[in-house]
Amino acid sequence: MDLSRQNRGQNDDPSDRPRASPAIEGPDDVLYPPISGVSIEVYVSILRSLADVGYDATKGPELAALEGIGEEDWDAAIAGWNARMHDEPAAAHRFNVLYTQR
Repeated sequence: MDLSRQNRGQNDDPSDRPRASPAIEGPDDVLYPPISGVSIEVYVSILRSLADVGYDATKGPELAALEGIGEEDWDAAIAGWNARMHDEPAAAHRFNVLYTQR
């Protein structure tokens, strides 16, 4: 894994990477900019889809690939979103709201 990309996480220029389909990006992009091209909505969607594979986290990269997200970007998104939610309670709250929606 390219650790320099992982460490940049939140500071990557989104235009430099493939992004998930614009149709699944959401209004939260202004408050919570995507990390490595992964919006909070897409991040939540992929994490919720882990239920379909028995919560096997090793399937995360495969599920992310279905959204057009490469493994390095997925790894950076996991690290970045976890750090953002740790540092920003509002981001953690938004994640919880999205994750628990049915």
